Amino acid sequence: MRAPASVALSLLIAFLVVPVACVGESTTMTVEGTGSSADTSADTTADTTADTTADTGADTEDSGATDHAMQTATPSTTQVLMRTSLGELTIELYIDEAPLTVANFLTYAKSGFYTNTIFHRIMKGFMAQGGGLEEGYQLRPVNDPVPNEADNGLKNERLTLAMARTTGAHSATSQFFINDTDNSELLDHKSTANDSTWGYCVFGKVVDGIDTFEKIINAEVKFDRRADGRAPAAALETISINEVVILEPEVADRVLAAAASMLAERAVQMAEEKRKALDVGIALVASKGHDVSLGQLSDTGLWTFDVVEGEGRKPATTDQVKVHYTGWVDNGTKFDSSHDKGQPMTHPLGGFVPGFTEGIAGMKIGGTRFMVIPFELGYGANGNPAARIPARTAIVFEVELLDAFGR
Repeated sequence: MRAPASVALSLLIAFLVVPVACVGESTTMTVEGTGSSADTSADTTADTTADTTADTGADTEDSGATDHAMQTATPSTTQVLMRTSLGELTIELYIDEAPLTVANFLTYAKSGFYTNTIFHRIMKGFMAQGGGLEEGYQLRPVNDPVPNEADNGLKNERLTLAMARTTGAHSATSQFFINDTDNSELLDHKSTANDSTWGYCVFGKVVDGIDTFEKIINAEVKFDRRADGRAPAAALETISINEVVILEPEVADRVLAAAASMLAERAVQMAEEKRKALDVGIALVASKGHDVSLGQLSDTGLWTFDVVEGEGRKPATTDQVKVHYTGWVDNGTKFDSSHDKGQPMTHPLGGFVPGFTEGIAGMKIGGTRFMVIPFELGYGANGNPAARIPARTAIVFEVELLDAFGR
């Protein structure tokens, strides 16, 4: 029976992030990943490399040359043979449209990662997800996430392969799913505005062995929260992936080499983008009359400057903290202040965005500190529209730690 549209929608997030992957990644139902929660489908549709690989939007002659090299040095497609316990699938991979995603998949295939993984989430009329869990819903360790290439123009049509992921747009790792219907309206890329509109990256299609896919998608299923928290999706009899064979090894090697070059260029671009954003935030602190040469940069990328060091103890990770604060985006626009509200804020130390938590954890009671928090440690690639914080924006805080006490 085909899953109703309402069910498909409600399961999408789980599927995209299921520990067993919703179309998430994991078992929590997200097509990628397989956490330990009831949603074992964490790998919902995109599995691999955390948000760290978001597009930088920077086009350079070098990156263009790399793209050209990939297109001219390799065919536009290549194929792999997926041997399963129910038969074989021949899958065509779209190198031109999804070079990094194809390289990611080939990396896992070449290493033997997919051997003895299972199709852990099967939803007839929706998709079949696998590539990250072993029998018993044990999640395998994965590589860094791969950048989401869902904006490549390919559609989530029947028999296409797409990456499962968590709710983060750029979180896909090893898990993938095979569409059982035209899911383009539900799963395709719509915009880069936020994680929910990024969509799921199509990178291949089943071109032979369709009868095998029919056996997989029509397998009898039962309810198991590790597969899907809302509907029966766990195969009564385990459907395993015995191996994924690369049919054109030389082509695969060229794809991997070109992708490595592209990722290296991207890393340089992102580091430069991050440095510039940090510099803008530090300049804002300097404009308030402080000697920013005394500031410190942590390993995570958080920059701090202590106006007053404080004489009390540092807060424990389990403490509630009482603070006065003012926050600005990196262009100097104030977006929030406890002073404007007339009273300090009391909140669990661990309940803030990571950069704010890290910054306060390093303070002493009675201290005042400026923090420049990169977007990765703040509100992420999406920003916080409700707080008037744009996407991919560093934020600056002046914080006074008034007190810290156990809960």
